[in-house]
Amino acid sequence: MSKPKSVENQSVDQQSNQEIKWTQAKLEEYINDRVEESLHLDYKAAGALDMTEEKRKEIRKDISAMVNADGGHVIYGIKEFQDKNHLPEKIDPIDRTKFSKEWLEHIISNIQPRISDLIIHSVEISTSPNHVVYIVEIPRGTTAHQSDYKYYRRYNFEACLMDDYKVKEVINRINYSDVDIRFALSLGARGEDGTEEAVHFRRIHVIVKNAGNRIVNHYKVELTFDNVVSSDEYSSETILVELPSRVDNAREQLVNTEIGLSGSLYIT
Repeated sequence: MSKPKSVENQSVDQQSNQEIKWTQAKLEEYINDRVEESLHLDYKAAGALDMTEEKRKEIRKDISAMVNADGGHVIYGIKEFQDKNHLPEKIDPIDRTKFSKEWLEHIISNIQPRISDLIIHSVEISTSPNHVVYIVEIPRGTTAHQSDYKYYRRYNFEACLMDDYKVKEVINRINYSDVDIRFALSLGARGEDGTEEAVHFRRIHVIVKNAGNRIVNHYKVELTFDNVVSSDEYSSETILVELPSRVDNAREQLVNTEIGLSGSLYIT
């Protein structure tokens, strides 16, 4: 049995800011790869959309909780396994003649203040011309958003009421910088195996991003490596680090040492 995957556990290349092209094939890929729900991903079966006020409140609650956390995607039209919590089982399409994209957008628009840059993607499903899945793409909020006079925040797999100090933290996000540092590991080799020129290496990619709304005047990253070099009669193995730079991919080779990284970071 394959191990469940989490979106957060994918490589930095897969976590890039490039827009996801949502298609039926992409949704089926999430199901086949057993991509688990997370802080940034929530699956909802077709029954989550309903005309009752209870269901409308639940929609606003889930969307506001994610914008108050770290943003992400809520996918309406994927059913989870009943006995395997948080894993997608199958596409459970929505009838867009009953629940249109505009209807869903109207429900979400009652969150206060209104969420800027929220996008609803509609993916047609081959089972019927009227079958769709809605993917709500939610940004990370720069202030706290209220749903039916309450503040919610997503923690792992559920939306919870926020404590007062948490609400204040989110409201003040716009006043603070937010530097996101991520790492990715790739493998490589140079030269022909079995020769003295052969070099096997592990390259660490360091990605520093300003995820906030203010200029970051200074930042510093310190990396410590121990026992990263091994060699035998024919080959050696080293670690290369790709560092953010004014030029493309400035490199430093690390051998049992430390390196400090600092500079200025601006909103892009």
